[in-house]
Amino acid sequence: MRAALASSLEHVFSAGLRPARHVATDFWAALTEIRDHRILPGIFGRYYDLILAVRAGRNGDASGLFDEIIELASQRPQLTCVMFSSQALGADMDRYNRLLDLAAETPTLLAQPSSEQWAPFTCEVASALEMIERADAELAGELRALVIQIVGAVSPTGAGRQFDGASSFMLWGAICINIARHPTALDLVGALVHEATHQLLFGLSREEPLLDNLTDGRFESPLRRDPRPMVGVFHGTFVCARMYYVYRRMLDSRPGLLQAADLDSINQRLDEQRRRFFCGLETVQDHGRLTAAGACLLNSAQEFIEYDTA
Repeated sequence: MRAALASSLEHVFSAGLRPARHVATDFWAALTEIRDHRILPGIFGRYYDLILAVRAGRNGDASGLFDEIIELASQRPQLTCVMFSSQALGADMDRYNRLLDLAAETPTLLAQPSSEQWAPFTCEVASALEMIERADAELAGELRALVIQIVGAVSPTGAGRQFDGASSFMLWGAICINIARHPTALDLVGALVHEATHQLLFGLSREEPLLDNLTDGRFESPLRRDPRPMVGVFHGTFVCARMYYVYRRMLDSRPGLLQAADLDSINQRLDEQRRRFFCGLETVQDHGRLTAAGACLLNSAQEFIEYDTA
C-alpha cells in the first residue's frame, strides 16, 4: 500500500502539481520515507483529499495537502490507541469522520467519547491485545503490522445510526471502534480482529479484486442489517471466519486461563460466527463472481471451519 501511494504521488507530481512551500528535494525525500517505513493513516487520507481537490480544480488546496504529506512522511508511528478528538487527531478528526462516512452528505457517524469512557477502554484494548497474543502470536503480529491507530469513538447522542466499528482503504492503518458497544476485553478481541481483517482484505485486493461484481446489486450481509454490495458481503463473510478462528484459538491455546463465563461466551460466539459465515458463504456462492484470489481466500476459510466442526 505504501509503495502504491508513493507511485501515485510521483505520478501527480510528474503531471505538474507542486507543493506550496516545499522544494522538489523535500518531495523526493518524502517518497523515500513513505516507501521505507510505516506511515500515519492521515497521510493516506490526505492523498485522497488531494486527488479530490485536483478533480475539483482546487489546485491551491491540493498543493497545501502535498505540503502536509511531506511534513508527516518522516514520522515513524507505532501501534497506538487514540481518542476520536481534536486534541488527539487534530485536523484528522474531521477527515476521519468524513472518509469513514462517505455515503453521508453530512458525516455524523462518529463522536468524541467522554473521559469516563476513555480510560477503561484503553485498559481493555491492552488486555484484548494480550489475549490475542496468547491465543495466536502470528495473528497478533499480523494485527500489529496492519493497524497503526486504534481510534476509540462513540455514536453521536440521538443518532439514528449506530456503528460497531469502521475502516476505510482511504485511511490505511486506522480502525475505529465504538467504545460503548465493546465494554470488555473479550468484546474487543472480536472487534480488533474484525477491523484488522478489513485492512487485510483492502491490501490483498489492491492489485487484483476479490470479485468481478463489486457493486452489482445489494444482498443480505452476515454482519449488517442493511443490504450490502457483493464486496461488502464478501468482506463480512471472511471477517466471520477470522473471528471464528481467533475464538477457536483462544479455546485451544490457554483454556485454563479463561473464566467459566468467558468459556461460555466464547462458545456462543463461535456458534454465532459459524452460522453467519455459512449464511454469507451461501450468498456469495449464489450471487458472487469470485476471482481466483477471492475464491482461494473463501475456500480456505470454509475448509478450516468445516474441518474444525467435523
